[in-house]
Amino acid sequence: MEVQKRLNKSPLYMQAYLALKEDIMSGRLQAGEKLTDQGLAELLGISRTPVREAVRQLVKEGLLVGAPNRSVTVFSPNARDIAEVYAIRSCLEGLAAGLAALRPDRSSFTDKMAQISEEAKQYARNQDAGMVARKNTEFHDLLIAASGCDSLVSLLEPIRNRAFICRLSSMRNQASVHVSLQEHDEIIKCLVEGDSPRAEQLVRHHVTMAGRRLLMRLHARELNESDPIFKYYQKLADEDGGLKLENNQC
Repeated sequence: MEVQKRLNKSPLYMQAYLALKEDIMSGRLQAGEKLTDQGLAELLGISRTPVREAVRQLVKEGLLVGAPNRSVTVFSPNARDIAEVYAIRSCLEGLAAGLAALRPDRSSFTDKMAQISEEAKQYARNQDAGMVARKNTEFHDLLIAASGCDSLVSLLEPIRNRAFICRLSSMRNQASVHVSLQEHDEIIKCLVEGDSPRAEQLVRHHVTMAGRRLLMRLHARELNESDPIFKYYQKLADEDGGLKLENNQC
């Protein structure tokens, strides 16, 4: 376990929070890794009190799982977590794309999206999964913001961190990265052209299939046909990709 010591003039709990969050988001603290207040305090070189405050905030944000003052673990998504996150994102980010495509000032965000996409491709060529995941997140955050719908942004914020952890897992697979970045270019093209129905359809497909690939690769046997989220996710996959999530194959 590596936790970098990053000190500045902000309160100690904020220093601890920012350092731990960075190490989770970069993958230095790996999904499923067990952490204790005492261990983190020793690594950061500060007392346990600010560490507890930092841990409490990270638990609230969904990046750590467990109770403060006890051991916690870095969030490690199971099959149901992934299905929930990607089902929510598929519906709401599809709506965001449809709204964004209707804006008259589309170049104000499509140019930036194209730049982010090119940067992601460069990181992909260097096989830097962490930075590809960050650029992927920037792309989707910009798409959501481009909807101009504050309520939509607020609805997606609570799952943002967990979505990143899922995305980091996905970006470690080169085939998934290649498909994802190709689809980003197609999404940008639809936004530039102002094709709202197609943009919404493409983003729904993009998010749904990204989740499907991740489920098949990491959690092929965890969902069953009686689980409502499995049924709903299969419905999304059928509609958006024409691909069935066979029993024990999602």
